[in-house]
Amino acid sequence: MLKKFLAAALFACFALNGIVQAEESATEKEKIQILDLYHINPDKTNISMQHYKNEEYGFSFAVPEKDYKEYQSKNKNILYSFRGDGRVFLVDCRPFILKAKDLKTLNTKFFYKKLADLEEKGYKILLKEQLKEQLSIAKYPAMRFSYYLPEKELAIFDDYIIITPNGIYKFSYVGNRFIYPIDEKLFLPKIIQSVKITPLSDDIYRRPFTTKTLKDYPASFTTPANCVLMPIKNDPHHTFAYSNGYFFVSPMIVNITDKAELSFYPNSFANLSDKNKETLAAKEVARIQKKVEARQKENPKYKLDNIKAQFITIGGENCLNVSFDLSSSTEMDYIFVRDGKFISFDYQYPFDDAKRQKAAVVKSAKSIRFNP
Repeated sequence: MLKKFLAAALFACFALNGIVQAEESATEKEKIQILDLYHINPDKTNISMQHYKNEEYGFSFAVPEKDYKEYQSKNKNILYSFRGDGRVFLVDCRPFILKAKDLKTLNTKFFYKKLADLEEKGYKILLKEQLKEQLSIAKYPAMRFSYYLPEKELAIFDDYIIITPNGIYKFSYVGNRFIYPIDEKLFLPKIIQSVKITPLSDDIYRRPFTTKTLKDYPASFTTPANCVLMPIKNDPHHTFAYSNGYFFVSPMIVNITDKAELSFYPNSFANLSDKNKETLAAKEVARIQKKVEARQKENPKYKLDNIKAQFITIGGENCLNVSFDLSSSTEMDYIFVRDGKFISFDYQYPFDDAKRQKAAVVKSAKSIRFNP
């Protein structure tokens, strides 16, 4: 009985070993077919590189000259895309203005958030690395994630992320699992080592802006490209905002007849006399002061200083521009009245980055347009 058991076990062992060898042979055969299909020579070491430079976003890097061709990605956040046989390389940047003292803290927070997001989506992590200062990319602390989806094992993802005062840069590689080990040793290091980050100008006008449209009214305006849409709760008139942590704007549209405190406004700002403009500006200042006084009863530390109001012209339309300082930020409101509607684009920016953020607000406000 024992002999029969041992014989059966030995046979099973040989059978299992045969299956493993067959699978390894099939895998090796598949690898050879893939490399042959894409004309990839694993022994090739000398690769000529071509350079790409983006002055608007302040970065440059090199990619293989012959193996990759530029293409247009459908993702609007992708700045530059290269496609090669069996692999893709993408560059993504989310610009913002960051203080140097906040760089290390944000870098650590981003690392753990990115890791948690990948694991939540079901990715298997092959490599997670928060690079130290001596192993930085372009002289900035960086991180790297290599991962894949179990149900799609053919594709390997390799992300290099750099958090700089300019913003977050992500250099992403996606390649066939048989090609990736070759690329990882051959040219990915050359790409990453070639990355250079140039500090962007403090001039906000050189930074990218994108156009936003209002849902309930035919109007558009621009914001810094890295602003995200944020819902606002507990405010029936300000229901959403766009912000990047420094710049903030929340449009408000309300019928004048629906809000008693706006009853002094006409149905339109068209054809106003200078006297009318002066009166409306004074009444808006008084309205804001009254609102702030009500808040101060709840919070004595709530402040209002340097309130000013004047009419300007934006896009050929009369606009009442009101600015004032609160406890730690400045608010700038751009008010239009059209067809009995009070339309206000309410901006805020912090005192500690006032020069640059005010420039962003002015640029955004000047872009406000009403469609016919």
